[in-house]
Amino acid sequence: MSAVNPDTNDIESEYEALLSFMYLSPVGIIRSDLAGLVDMMNPLAAQLLMPRVSNAISS
Repeated sequence: MSAVNPDTNDIESEYEALLSFMYLSPVGIIRSDLAGLVDMMNPLAAQLLMPRVSNAISS
């Protein structure tokens, strides 16, 4: 019998599945608050928004 708590193992596997979904998703996913402060985005969202950031910095 394993000493690992099965609830913890389930949470960890769900977390890994969520991260995999975020990184492999074919669409950009962003999580932000109502003020627009972004606290999480997947690589595709970053790739899509990067040209807008560089334009804003150079303006």
